Amino acid sequence: MPTIQPCRKVELQIELEETYPWRNMYVLFFFQPPNQPPTKARFHLVFADSLGYWYKKNRRFSQIIIPQLALSYTGVYRVGLLPYIRQDTLIGIRRLRLYLLPCTE
Repeated sequence: MPTIQPCRKVELQIELEETYPWRNMYVLFFFQPPNQPPTKARFHLVFADSLGYWYKKNRRFSQIIIPQLALSYTGVYRVGLLPYIRQDTLIGIRRLRLYLLPCTE
């Protein structure tokens, strides 16, 4: 049953270690409301320039990946991230967080 909820945005925060071998990452974001089909969105995250210089000295990156998200249904929502990488094991990621924040007007 649909209910009215305020607008939300989804922020992805990634903290990398020095051992992270690339300057970017491709991520697939999954979002599935209760009793609804899933929505998928792909993102390209860039952490360093072409010379390998990190954009953040502390290697902590944050990016809004969904600027407006309607939570229109009551129940359990499923959320997931799938990184596209060049090897089977993803090394060098210290922490990964998803935040659901109020939209700014």
